[in-house]
Amino acid sequence: TRLELTSIKTKKSKKGNDVDNDDINDKELFELLRVWRKNKAKEKNIPAYCVVSQQALIGITNKKPRLKKDFLFIKGVGQKTIDAYGKEIIDIIDDYLEE
Repeated sequence: TRLELTSIKTKKSKKGNDVDNDDINDKELFELLRVWRKNKAKEKNIPAYCVVSQQALIGITNKKPRLKKDFLFIKGVGQKTIDAYGKEIIDIIDDYLEE
């Protein structure tokens, strides 16, 4: 029984940390946003998922919002996230697309 619980725990924690690469349309932009999220979380002394969830980060990467209202169509992004980080995220996306 102990062995079964350990393997279930490992699977569960592994699932939470893995990113399904097939879901990400632009891996380079995703990495830029992921690093930004990590730095923002460190700056605010909060976990990265409290800045923007993994699911939302993938949605942002795939939809590349250029206006704050565009975020409303991305699962996991609410008004609080838009108000707090929308401009910064848009600036990252704009800079990336200009390269």
